[in-house]
Amino acid sequence: MPSLSTIRASNANWSTEYTPVVVCVGGTSGIGQGIAESIAQHTGGNAHIVIVGRNRTGGNTTISHFPKPTQAGITHEFITCDLSSLVETKRVANTIVSRFGRVNMLFLTSGVIFTAATDPATTEGILPVMGPIYYGRWAFIDVLLPALRAASEADQDARVMTVYSAGMGTPLDVQDPDFGLTKAFLERKEGIMPNVGRLSTYHDLMVEGFAARPPTITFVHAHPGLVNTPLYTRSPSRLIRVASFIAQPLIWALTTSAAQAGEMLLYALRSAPAGASRTGQYGDDIGIGLPVQKGDRMYAGTEEMRDALWEHTKKIVKAVDDK
Repeated sequence: MPSLSTIRASNANWSTEYTPVVVCVGGTSGIGQGIAESIAQHTGGNAHIVIVGRNRTGGNTTISHFPKPTQAGITHEFITCDLSSLVETKRVANTIVSRFGRVNMLFLTSGVIFTAATDPATTEGILPVMGPIYYGRWAFIDVLLPALRAASEADQDARVMTVYSAGMGTPLDVQDPDFGLTKAFLERKEGIMPNVGRLSTYHDLMVEGFAARPPTITFVHAHPGLVNTPLYTRSPSRLIRVASFIAQPLIWALTTSAAQAGEMLLYALRSAPAGASRTGQYGDDIGIGLPVQKGDRMYAGTEEMRDALWEHTKKIVKAVDDK
């Protein structure tokens, strides 16, 4: 992986003959904010940047840091959306497609931290914590595919990055209706962290599944490494909030800033080839598709898992159209 100074220089030299359209889902704080601000800085504000999330104040704060565009008609805006609702997610994504027609970059960084994801499934058939982490992201990509294809067909960037935990994948139980997560969350009262391996495989298979359909579009599952974000300090768990406060000096010493993560993730997506790939915490390509059982490049997907997860997810996401 190049040095941070080299990455920044490369991002600073990024230029296009068109005005990029960039959508940041989860850009109200932390990693998403770092990505959005990096893009705004390196384009001199001359990019359409749409931030999607629940926190309007945070989204508007992010936008306030953007340089003012020198071109007419540039859009910097925040759209409220709760990704735990697939109906709302699809409505917002369709609004973006209608307004812009094309999308050059889509970053998905929305996340939640829970000690126990014990809330029952919504009327849409998903666990609330799984909307921001997986189903809402899948739905956003699915709805934006025509806009991504339009960008690709115009010989423009057409790139998607889901930021989660590439390199930590563990197998899914394909015999279980939702691959073991309902049992983990509701029966064993586990939280997100004990299931990161399975959720990592969800994202690996998601980028592979989408990449198999429009092969000219880039789909990346990224691991940002340890990043100092407000996610833990805003946890609904008092224990996590207190622990985060106490550990703050150590966190500062061991983590990357959101701004640095934004630079590295923008560079990683810009550098990735068409198709599916995974990047590690330093932005390096860590491979995809071949079983890896140890280290920081773990991959546990199979064709059977990919097809089963695709059909399962499509059924849930498409079902909201019938309600």
